[in-house]
Amino acid sequence: VNNNTAFTTGVNLPYGNVEINWNAGGNWPQSLTGTVVLTAGNFTITSLGNASNELRLTPASNGTALVLGINGDLTVTSGVLSMVGGGGNGNKDCDINVKGNVNIAGTIDMNSANNSNGSIALNVAGNFSLTGTGLLKNTAGNGSRTVNFNNQDSIQLFSSTATGINTSSITFNAGTASSTNTLKLQSN
Repeated sequence: VNNNTAFTTGVNLPYGNVEINWNAGGNWPQSLTGTVVLTAGNFTITSLGNASNELRLTPASNGTALVLGINGDLTVTSGVLSMVGGGGNGNKDCDINVKGNVNIAGTIDMNSANNSNGSIALNVAGNFSLTGTGLLKNTAGNGSRTVNFNNQDSIQLFSSTATGINTSSITFNAGTASSTNTLKLQSN
């Protein structure tokens, strides 16, 4: 495995649980297209070799928008998970649907190419937690950046450290256009 390896090639998806503990260094781009259910369970990034190294999820140049499904928790302990909008024509969306909790002690960057209009959404059905030096940020691009809390059947919890969310524009929504739900803000 190296930083040119597509982790969806030659396998039957979804994986059960996936843990990335990769110490080879550098960024690891993943160009995916359409709806990809990656895991039946949890997706965890334990290490990318360096705190600034990125696992980049982006719509493929030749395909459609990317909708990535994680049927358990999304945990980023170290490194950067980059959700990249844009793709080949600069207008493709990148969405990640998480049916469990989102736990960030590393970084999630909702970015795209500087001239891109592709929107990025993180859809969360569980709780959302930023701890330690964890960071949610938006570094580039023109499309919308949204975190949607979409579990209408239970109360969702949100907690963040004081510096956990970057000042660039990220919209937070509780509920969908057709439903309402409760998001409880907790101090951390």
